[in-house]
Amino acid sequence: MAPSLNPRSAAPMVLAIMACISLPPARADALRGMVCGTLAPIWSFCGSGRACLASCVQSGVRLLGGAVDDVSAPERIAALEVDNLLLRERLRHLEAVLGQSQDLSVSGEQPQLLPANVIARDRAQWTNCMWVDAGTNTGSPLLQKGSPVVVGSHLIGVIDYVGKRQSRVRLISDPSLVPSVRILRYAEDGTAQYLAKGELQGLKRDQVTDTLLRGVGFNYDFGDCYGPARDLLSGRPVGQNEGEPTSLARAGDLLVTTGMDGLFPEGLQVATVEKVMPLKPGAYSFSLLARPSAGSLDALHTVLILAARPFERPKS
Repeated sequence: MAPSLNPRSAAPMVLAIMACISLPPARADALRGMVCGTLAPIWSFCGSGRACLASCVQSGVRLLGGAVDDVSAPERIAALEVDNLLLRERLRHLEAVLGQSQDLSVSGEQPQLLPANVIARDRAQWTNCMWVDAGTNTGSPLLQKGSPVVVGSHLIGVIDYVGKRQSRVRLISDPSLVPSVRILRYAEDGTAQYLAKGELQGLKRDQVTDTLLRGVGFNYDFGDCYGPARDLLSGRPVGQNEGEPTSLARAGDLLVTTGMDGLFPEGLQVATVEKVMPLKPGAYSFSLLARPSAGSLDALHTVLILAARPFERPKS
């Protein structure tokens, strides 16, 4: 006969569960950050397991070399291969940071940036957020809530929580993050053409299994410094009936930030258009599907953090 559960012994566990569920968002974020910061060394150890194993092999080879004066050529080659492997593991992070910083250029200037490593992902929000190993302990003024996060010149998210030793990145695949973007198309001669403007947001997890973004509200109803307003159907400048028509968006076009959302700087690459939805009768804008230009957001290891844009409240 199975033993019955004592209500008194179960009461503390029930109270603990209820307390965790009823935590306010700020306390919950702090608790998640503490757990991620505590588990970060384990995460790093697992990620560098190959290097640890190689180090053990290297120590064994060196010990053997100390015991035997005449080390054979194959053993020396093996030791050199281990050294090479360790150096590659140590340089991987530096190469990634250097390559990204060289690719990144916002408004023709090299911005200040803070490199960080991905240390954990929330299983409940795997496609929406991740944790990096940079917190207030770095002392960097770049790291704050609202700081854009990039891989090279590609936008991947924004810092939405800063802890002591770790921070959380809200990815562009999260439906709650809606960057303002516009179409950037390059002609055969390399000339850049800026076209329709709209917004991007991630699809809900139950809607799609792949990382896709949904674009909404794309049109060119108002002219700007990049050109005049254009007709939604023909793509010609408003008021001009002559000239060859052009599509305001098509598959393969690049989507870049406009800077008009007050969160991200202008010119960051966000996604590539996969499909443009047919224009519905009477619609004043069109929708599209796009894929992040940074590639798979599940395979990120090193990211760069940019300074948050200053927010000025209007004077009353």
